[in-house]
Amino acid sequence: MAMGPPGAPLPMADAHNDLLLGVLHQRERGHPDPFGAFWLPQLRAGGVVLQVLPIYTEAQHVGEGALRRAILVLETARWIADVHRDDVAIVETARQLREVVASGRIALVLAFEGLEPMGGDVAVLQIKDLSPAGELNLASALRINSGSGPYERHYLAVGDVLLQSRGSQHPAAVFSGAIVAIAALGLHIIRPRSDVVRPDFLLWFLNQSRTQARLRDGARESTVPFLAKADVEDFSVPLPTLEVQERVIAVERLRRREQDLADQLDRLRRAYIDTLMWRAAVSDRPNRG
Repeated sequence: MAMGPPGAPLPMADAHNDLLLGVLHQRERGHPDPFGAFWLPQLRAGGVVLQVLPIYTEAQHVGEGALRRAILVLETARWIADVHRDDVAIVETARQLREVVASGRIALVLAFEGLEPMGGDVAVLQIKDLSPAGELNLASALRINSGSGPYERHYLAVGDVLLQSRGSQHPAAVFSGAIVAIAALGLHIIRPRSDVVRPDFLLWFLNQSRTQARLRDGARESTVPFLAKADVEDFSVPLPTLEVQERVIAVERLRRREQDLADQLDRLRRAYIDTLMWRAAVSDRPNRG
């Protein structure tokens, strides 16, 4: 690549820029040409001659809507290349890359980030999929293809307990086995022995405030506190009989159900009171002559 005249910015290759999503979001909000107004001037000012554009599926579109969303992102890239054909071009070969750069245009390379649009058959559970309340959001999990690596030996089993290892909180959740999944870094996998401890009892114990305080105290100091595998292995857990464990599990389920009903009742009460106050306010308006 030519260096350009003295004082000109060095030619740059940007390997990752989520501008496609930015352009798509802005166009959905009614902006006629966000790429020409915002992104293109920045690329030119930075001396970018090669821009890699990831086709990324946002969490809210993972699932049945992943392919549809990916097509919209791809259409956005094609729209950019068509409207700004004098400044950019999508390239697929090294020859096309050289020709586009030699013409003074910016070469755009499209690349998929994640396999959600392809319908990956293995979910990768991450910290973001584990709520502070100890629930797993399987619908938003990243998906990969089982043929892309030797993942089978890492598959989670029904009853595995996932414990968040990084951060200021360390919630736990039980894997139900509803999907084929593996756990990413940041989650410890605890596989209880069914003849010794029930997974739901271990879940209850780990999510107790006293236990959480002990876990926080035992976390190793770093930029982000973390629980090492050795720390978890040395962590003591009281083990009553399986009969007592089952009673604790039953009471905990009733407590959660009671809390869900109380939350629902509170929402209905607030909605009812708001409706009464609204009717009183609009019906008591002074007459205007």
